[in-house]
Amino acid sequence: MKFRKRRLPQGFFELQDEYSLARSNDERISCLKGMLTHIPHGDEFNKVRGHVSRRLRDLRRKVIHKREQALKIRKSRGVKFNEDLPTIGLIGPPDSGKSYFINHYCGTSYASTSIPFETKSPVFGVVNFEDVQLQFLEVPSDLEQRYVQLLHKTDLILITGEASRFKELLLKHGINVSSRVISKLPKISELWSWLGLIRVYPKGDNVPILLRKDATVRDYLKIIHSSWIKRFKTALITGSSVKFSNQNVNVNHVLADKDVIEVRITGSG
Repeated sequence: MKFRKRRLPQGFFELQDEYSLARSNDERISCLKGMLTHIPHGDEFNKVRGHVSRRLRDLRRKVIHKREQALKIRKSRGVKFNEDLPTIGLIGPPDSGKSYFINHYCGTSYASTSIPFETKSPVFGVVNFEDVQLQFLEVPSDLEQRYVQLLHKTDLILITGEASRFKELLLKHGINVSSRVISKLPKISELWSWLGLIRVYPKGDNVPILLRKDATVRDYLKIIHSSWIKRFKTALITGSSVKFSNQNVNVNHVLADKDVIEVRITGSG
């Protein structure tokens, strides 16, 4: 995908080069979004804009299709650990409700047992919450060293029974993850709030970027395109973090869940 250098900003061609080197469709989509912001207004650029827009649309369809296929595979062959998903770990003594918890939310059919350490390996489940997927991970009750690394990668740990003993185990293994003791099934919306995450939507895109609560526009840029931080001009925000739609904010503005953002950078035409 090459264009003659006719009155297009240098930033467009820099992103075009990044696009050619990108290793994933997500990286290519990020480059194409940036290229669109660099195309000047005017009829003479309609062909370029149309080409980039069509390529962006096709890639988004491929990404969505791939996610749908992955979900079908998870349902048919069982779930494997996905580091890209927000993850809730489950620990506790045998027969304390861990398997019931995953089965309830994810539609799985893991057997529960009162036999100590009968579960020999981690089990997983995935559930949809609005426009994101949450991943559940049940770790065997003895917290063997080989499974501890998985708990380090979780965003929240739920403890089912004997809280003090398992909190000591987490401390022993140096697992510094937010934890809660539960005695009944929380609502999915509660779990989402406990995860401490927010969803931020690039303007015109219904796939959210997940960030930690109290994340700023700068944190958002680090995820989508870190080179834009130095070229940042302003961001237009619509959502609960601002007083009115399309409010101009600076790079240190604190974002809120479900904010919609449009970034303006230098050299965008």
